[in-house]
Amino acid sequence: MKFYLAIFCILSNLIFSEISFLDRIAIIVDEGIIMESEVNDAVENTINNFKQSGERLPPQEILYERVIERLIIDEILLQKAKKFGVRISDQELNESLVRFAEQDGLSLQDFRKKIENDGKQFKDFRETVKTELILRRVQGGLVRPKIIISDQELMNYINSTEGQSLI
Repeated sequence: MKFYLAIFCILSNLIFSEISFLDRIAIIVDEGIIMESEVNDAVENTINNFKQSGERLPPQEILYERVIERLIIDEILLQKAKKFGVRISDQELNESLVRFAEQDGLSLQDFRKKIENDGKQFKDFRETVKTELILRRVQGGLVRPKIIISDQELMNYINSTEGQSLI
């Protein structure tokens, strides 16, 4: 009898417990998802960027639409990157982080402290930079193969005054 009472107590707690969501799926993009928290963070970052640059904010609907569009495009590009095996090495990522730090006139350690003092996690910043590098690499790869210059266009350029000045 005590066994059934214990089972009943455990089950009753599960039945009457409150369900709380940590995050929700906002958008499904092919094989990936964009979480509600990602949309909210992107909207917040976009608003902060507008404020820092002194630009006027667009209407909320347009801002929200642009942010979602950007997130969808980025997700598609990241899926392409994964499909084609695009990777960023730790060395390349570290070199990019050092360049960011140098732009602010800081060492990498001081730059890390600055980010953490702003209330952000350096690990998250590092992942954001890595994602941006992957996106750039994929975008460059998608554009570069589509540029075709005919022999006639090349000869026209060589024979032009601009082309002649390079020779």
